[in-house]
Amino acid sequence: EKDLLSAEIQKARQEKVAQKEKPEILWDREFQEFTKAEIFKKFEQIIKCIYEQGGFIDTYKFKVDTGILIYSDTHNLIEYENNNKINLTLKGKYFVSKFSDLLNGYNNL
Repeated sequence: EKDLLSAEIQKARQEKVAQKEKPEILWDREFQEFTKAEIFKKFEQIIKCIYEQGGFIDTYKFKVDTGILIYSDTHNLIEYENNNKINLTLKGKYFVSKFSDLLNGYNNL
């Protein structure tokens, strides 16, 4: 039991170092979990919002689903510029890249 606890502590320390030095390692793992979530397919709305609507989440012809906004905000993929406009974080850009690779058939995820 003590060895298990020691191993857990060591793993947590390694993840903390990895997060500082190369956060993409943890982002990859998080993205893989995201692909299994029901809301994953709605991430395309965030991409369209950023690249087709200038970041505006609610216009007369386009509205981003609240669920994917909540997910993206609470997982630090987006930042709000104001109450109707978002921008991608570095992590968000990384997720967009992985999402795009997945849609385009690249299997190097």
